[in-house]
Amino acid sequence: TAKSTASPFDTERLTDWLIAIARALYADPAIILADEPTASLDSEKVEEVGKLFKSLAKQKEKAIILVTHDLRLNKYSDKIYEMLDGRLSLKKDN
Repeated sequence: TAKSTASPFDTERLTDWLIAIARALYADPAIILADEPTASLDSEKVEEVGKLFKSLAKQKEKAIILVTHDLRLNKYSDKIYEMLDGRLSLKKDN
């Protein structure tokens, strides 16, 4: 059998994250707000999270608002805003 390379912390954190997402989606909201959804996740998991949010936005017609410092999620966004010195500015618009 293949041995998992994920530490118990990573597995527990991912499980908690998936439960939180399931609870948030249960009510079928039009807008999903996520604060640092990829904190402490490795790059492979960040890819999964990015694909999930992109899929929800496109296939389920959800508005996804992510607040993050994780630049690895940029490629999954349609728009990117940056907050600097109390000012919000558009950085990417597809």
